[in-house]
Amino acid sequence: MQGEVRGRTKGRGAAGWPQALIALAISGVLAGCHYSVVKRLDLWRKKLRLHTPSSYGSISVEQMIALQPGCPFKQSEVAEIDRQERRSVALEGYLIRVEQLADGKTYAHLLRRGDIHLEIAPAPDFTPEGGSAQRVICEITVPFQWRRQRWNLEGLAPLAAWVTDGLTGSSYPGGTPGGTRVRISGYLLDDFVHCEAVGRSRATVWEIHPITRLEVWNDRAKRFEAMP
Repeated sequence: MQGEVRGRTKGRGAAGWPQALIALAISGVLAGCHYSVVKRLDLWRKKLRLHTPSSYGSISVEQMIALQPGCPFKQSEVAEIDRQERRSVALEGYLIRVEQLADGKTYAHLLRRGDIHLEIAPAPDFTPEGGSAQRVICEITVPFQWRRQRWNLEGLAPLAAWVTDGLTGSSYPGGTPGGTRVRISGYLLDDFVHCEAVGRSRATVWEIHPITRLEVWNDRAKRFEAMP
């Protein structure tokens, strides 16, 4: 699927976000990983991007799943990974599951509420408790949650088929059986630390992360509308 979806350019807004402090806080933990510390810190830096792109290239769920390089992570493929991660894309699909992560690892466990996972499928799914292995994960980071009125579990639960709250350890049906049709826009990210989860709880390590624009289909108006 080809094409481009255009949007406004926004400044960094929360440019004071302490990325360097977070990187220092986690650097000791990263030293034990089999990835280079430099690459792992680069992954954290990209997860915390704050700039909203001026335009997005269209991508489908199937194209996301087929993105290369895949697993396992190879240091020799870093240049191609970096090239892909400079892309900002727009993905259309159905919001099957929303999950509030607790004890945010990305933020060195400094926050009680972490990022929010959105599991996106190419079609409605009426058995949302399973099937994560066929879905793409898109992620709303904490800075973007702070910027938006309804980019939180309470605002997203009515749109999803299934909801998981990591803070309480509970899961329950969302407000839309099958999932709401949505368009998710943001930066591509190879979250290579989750290779072992591919085929079990996700279809690919490639994500849209962070999400910088979230739109919901209005069937009456026959158009996508931005979620505040």
